Order: sequence, then C-alpha cells, then structure tokens
Amino acid sequence: PSFSFTTIQPTDIDLNIRKLHVQPKYSPEHDDINTPLIKSRRTELIHPPTLITNKMINTSIFPDSLKIAKIKPLHKKGNRDSSENYRPISLLPILFKILGKVILHQIDQHFTTHHLYYNSQYGFIIWFIYMVL
Repeated sequence: PSFSFTTIQPTDIDLNIRKLHVQPKYSPEHDDINTPLIKSRRTELIHPPTLITNKMINTSIFPDSLKIAKIKPLHKKGNRDSSENYRPISLLPILFKILGKVILHQIDQHFTTHHLYYNSQYGFIIWFIYMVL
C-alpha cells in the first residue's frame, strides 16, 4: 500500500513535547536548547516546529542543523580511568526528537494499519521502519 505523510497539526507537536522526559541530570544538546526550556514554554513555541515539520514533509528535506549530535562518553562500569569502560551516547537536538516522533508516528500507524510488521516483530520497531524505508 502506498504511503504519504499528512499535514502535522500543532496538537501533534504539543503531545510530543508533553511526552518528553526531563532527566534529573541532563546535558543540553549542541544548540544549547534543552528539554526543560521547551516544556516550560511549549504553548509559545508550538508553531515553529509545526511549520518546520510540514516544510520537511512537503520538500522531503531534513535540515542539516538537526543532524548534528553532541557525543558524550557514558561510564558503563569498572575503572573510570580506562576508556574501555565508557560508551558514546549521542545527544540529538530536542527539535530532532520532537519532529522525529511526529513523523515516526505516521509511519508506525501506516505499518500497523496495513499489517506490515513481521508477526514476531516486538522490539526494535524504529530500527525496522528505518531499514524498510
């Protein structure tokens, strides 16, 4: 079955902003925009992400500035002086997270409606969507 994105509404963006988790110890992304700021000002900031998402859908262009991540080492276990005991994590821009979830929701609905997931597909759903596309 064919798929096309539908226009994003401000309520779609609002829902995803409200779902964002604020970690007790968080690190702002490379653009210094952080989750607590976005959540506290969500009603004032809802229209720009809506416009950006709809522009992305209409042009099929994902802004380069949203593809930049800040890499931070995260300690796994053991001696903190050994680099082998760290793994890298990518801190993506908060706008990337919001827009990505709105877009993935539409794709997930399409896959679910048309039974495109494998019957045994329980985990790695986002990875699966990326691989199929």
